[in-house]
Amino acid sequence: PWDTFLTTLALFSAHCWAFECIAQFFSLSANPLVGMLKYLNVWFISALFSGLVFRGRDVIWPLRLLYYCLPMKWFFGATAYSIMASSPPYEGTLACNSTGAGAVSYCPDEGFYCPSTEEDPFGLSCYGETGPQILDSLSKTYDAISSENTVLTDLIAILAIGVFFKVNYCVYLYASCTAGRMPNPPRQIKI
Repeated sequence: PWDTFLTTLALFSAHCWAFECIAQFFSLSANPLVGMLKYLNVWFISALFSGLVFRGRDVIWPLRLLYYCLPMKWFFGATAYSIMASSPPYEGTLACNSTGAGAVSYCPDEGFYCPSTEEDPFGLSCYGETGPQILDSLSKTYDAISSENTVLTDLIAILAIGVFFKVNYCVYLYASCTAGRMPNPPRQIKI
């Protein structure tokens, strides 16, 4: 929906900026290829531990820090909420009716079901009618997605990660520039 465009744009911009700060930090490596490989490694680990591949609670603790300290986990959750929470209702989902005409024998805990269709005869691709229902359904599979509004917290986390890498970049750049010694004055050559 267009009413969430600016929020999603702010999240995407902060996400790109955070990864730009990470790339700047690793650009200070002595070897540019090693710096680029470090950046690619961080990007891949961020995608791996974003809550879309592995759930945070399934990762052992030393590596679980990467789940919280890299920006993709925060970006995916906030973006999913921003896009889906105010989306218009989707068709094909019916509320459970346990008595009377049209009663179903099995009703999931969510309170809705999807009748079988030719494309989905068992109703397995049924996530809900409203955006929050869809987010709740997806949160059972993807740890980063939730129907709870944490967009501001996630945006602040993304910006904090970017600021952390930007400050470290500035400190390391300053230390690299001031670590050398002053050059000797040129010798006078007599002709």
